[in-house]
Amino acid sequence: MEDQGQHGMAAQQDAARHYQPVLEGLKVGNKILSDAITNEYAKADPVYVEKTIALPQTYSHYRPIMGDGNCGWRAIGFSYFEKLIESGDQAKIEGEVARLMSMNPLLTTMGNYPYWEEMAEEMLDYMREVAQNVSNPQYAHQLNQDKWNEPGTSDSMIYYLRLLVGTFIKNDPAAFEPFITDGSGVAGYCAQQIDIPNREIEEIGVSALVQILLKPAGFVLEVAMLDRSLGSEVNHYRWPEEANGQNEADLGPIIYLLYRPGHYDILYKSMTTQVLRVSGFTHNTNITTDQADLGQYTTMNFDALSIIPGFSSSAAMGGLAQFAPPPPASAAENFSPIQQSPWISPFPEPLPTPTPRAAPPPPPPIMASPQPPTPPASISGSSAMAPSPAMVAASGPQSSLPLRSAASSYHIRFSPVQLEYDEGKNSFPDSTFQVTTNTFKNSIWNRAHYCNPNFHPEEWNPDDEHTDGRVGSRRKPKKEIS
Repeated sequence: MEDQGQHGMAAQQDAARHYQPVLEGLKVGNKILSDAITNEYAKADPVYVEKTIALPQTYSHYRPIMGDGNCGWRAIGFSYFEKLIESGDQAKIEGEVARLMSMNPLLTTMGNYPYWEEMAEEMLDYMREVAQNVSNPQYAHQLNQDKWNEPGTSDSMIYYLRLLVGTFIKNDPAAFEPFITDGSGVAGYCAQQIDIPNREIEEIGVSALVQILLKPAGFVLEVAMLDRSLGSEVNHYRWPEEANGQNEADLGPIIYLLYRPGHYDILYKSMTTQVLRVSGFTHNTNITTDQADLGQYTTMNFDALSIIPGFSSSAAMGGLAQFAPPPPASAAENFSPIQQSPWISPFPEPLPTPTPRAAPPPPPPIMASPQPPTPPASISGSSAMAPSPAMVAASGPQSSLPLRSAASSYHIRFSPVQLEYDEGKNSFPDSTFQVTTNTFKNSIWNRAHYCNPNFHPEEWNPDDEHTDGRVGSRRKPKKEIS
């Protein structure tokens, strides 16, 4: 019985050593909410439950990495390219290509690796492709995930990282040998932990990979360790060593990883939002202006505005009254206000009297086209053909615009009532007699002339045949037929 029990125990140990888990899914998964980690550990040890509950408060998303023994290498390599793409600097990526190419000869001389060209070429060609597409971040990020999910490309780039780490450790054995506890030395450690595929990266390998790959590019690695240590939150550690204790904002791009015993995933912090606090919304600020004083426009002459319907020197001028020049000194320059509209109040509100200012020189008279005047109200017998002085002034080619009188009307007819009102004002009583000479008949002063503004056709009246003074024979009335 005892021999059978020992045989069964040995068989179980051998099966555990050669156990290969069934790996499904992507080597580099899609970015998902970090609450999935909390749900995963909901029924685990209370220490893990407490830490995973606090994890989403710091990291909003995470990217799962396949646990095939290369998850640490894959997570760091993928994040390295991800930060290069986020930088958007093509020159920086091309500089990284040149830097890695310069270290390739050391893989043979210092690392004693005879075969590295194929892995290095796969890595460098991909970096050049990223540099060419860095201006399109969406495409570049998708390309990065696709490349790290391709078995051939992903395995070649991971092994190239192993060769770089092995060469770096062998080049500085004094810095790493104290941390090798099994006594195998630097060469033995590299042969057992670095050079063998599907062997998970340890702390020595992480430190060397940061020194040779991330630090020269200006990147910092921060690992959140989910373990059974004391505390309600995960512990953090940064590489390189000098980054610990510094302000995160001063470190530049940071790669965040989540370490669970034997496995690495990629973490993402939520974008920080900068909030500008306002102390108050009321400020006693004196606002000054460079605008010139409006008083400088008081030298303008607004007399020309009086010919516009609805404008006058009092109510119609409204807000312009305070900038108008002082009234003229001579009585000859005065003019009567225009006729108000029937529906405008005849009692406008009084306006403040402007401060008298020095009268500016009068502007040149405004020239206007002559308007056909209204015929005289009455013509005496001795002066029947003599035009009035106003008619003489209006008949010239150019003259000063006549001042409007109180009997003038608006040029705009507002309603039929206004039409009758205006025609009633402008109409003159018919003369007691009509001048029907040939000269007057062809003159525009004749109301029967079509150019007269008050044109009215002649009406034949049998009793007025001899009003022009010429002798003519009356028609004999027809005899009534009895």
